[in-house]
Formats: sequence, structure tokens, C-alpha cells
Amino acid sequence: MFTLRDVNLPDDKAVWVSLRRLSGLGASRSQYITHLLGFSQTYKMGFMSKYHFELVSFLVKNFYMVELALRRRIISNLRRICSLRSYRGVRYISGLPLRGQGTRSNGNTAGRLHFKRG
Repeated sequence: MFTLRDVNLPDDKAVWVSLRRLSGLGASRSQYITHLLGFSQTYKMGFMSKYHFELVSFLVKNFYMVELALRRRIISNLRRICSLRSYRGVRYISGLPLRGQGTRSNGNTAGRLHFKRG
């Protein structure tokens, strides 16, 4: 079993399916990585050599933001919009919908419960 960014990748699944275990890599990005390296869609992680795994890990580490770095960026972006007191930041802090959804009949449960973020 290979480990990439502190995530264990299962041996019995295809490479692109195993790469989806990393947060930040979805189906399209993981399929693109396998296509870029010339793997077939059915190529399993268990049959992968150490050299091929090092190629995959090099691509993921140097060209994609995954796992902890991605989480840190998301949290810092949320803190930034909250500290600017922008409309989105105020709505996020008060627990209300951010993207224009109405709250007349739905979506205001968190506001009623005084659920505070930030």
C-alpha cells in the first residue's frame, strides 16, 4: 500500500480511483494525471512500480494543492473575508446562506439558533 501526503492509497483499486482519496483531487484531475503518465484506466495501484509511484507523487506534490495545504488556503480565505467584514464574511459569521439564496422560508435555521462562525 502506497502512502501519499499521509493518505493510504488502496492497492486493489485503479490508480485514478485511488488518487481520489486525496482531498483536492477529483475524478477529472486524477484521470488527467493517469492519462499524462500513460496508464490505462484499469491499471491497479497494486501493480504499480516504485518508479511510477514516484512520478505520480512528484506530479501531485509539485503541481496540485492537496490535503493540508488546500485546507489551510480555504481557512485563510475564509478568515480574510471575515476580517474584511464583506457581505460574504458577515453572512458566513452569522451562519446564513452566502450566494443569494432566500431566507424567508428556508435556510435561516442557523441564524435562529444563533450559530456563530469565525
